[in-house]
Amino acid sequence: MVVGTGGLGLMAIQLAEAVTGANIIAMDIVDQKLDVAKKNGADIIINSKKEDPVKVIMELTDKLGADTVIDFVNASKTVQMDMQFLRRRARLVLVRVFGRELKLSLVLMPTRAYRLIGSYTGTLNDLIELVSLAKRGVIKTVVSQRFKLEQATEALSMLREGKILGRGIINP
Repeated sequence: MVVGTGGLGLMAIQLAEAVTGANIIAMDIVDQKLDVAKKNGADIIINSKKEDPVKVIMELTDKLGADTVIDFVNASKTVQMDMQFLRRRARLVLVRVFGRELKLSLVLMPTRAYRLIGSYTGTLNDLIELVSLAKRGVIKTVVSQRFKLEQATEALSMLREGKILGRGIINP
């Protein structure tokens, strides 16, 4: 499983480790975020600015590719890269609403049998389970910055630019 390292990514890493036991590969372009991902359960970290993630992931998976990729950037460039290291019948989960457009090879979709899944929110039962896991200490939120309400625009800009490590909290 390949996961990004934003605030939701860190939670996803912890959840995947606790629930699935999958091998988790965290990918980012910021070493500090990768270090936090490693501390939060990532088995392998890849700085995609310093290494070719497609090559590394294909080597790690014996050229099969990843079975699940959770993309928390959801940008055209990252999704196109994700598609290069998905194995046959793999899932690509797109989270975050800052994405733009995606050009797909329509031949690859049926021949590789990929599943593209959009995820913006979960069900009430998902929330109850998540709160339960947090209460038991299975997952922990990494909060790196706090903002006042009048700094909300700055907080969103920093989030969009990937400058927040973990979670940012806006206190009214």
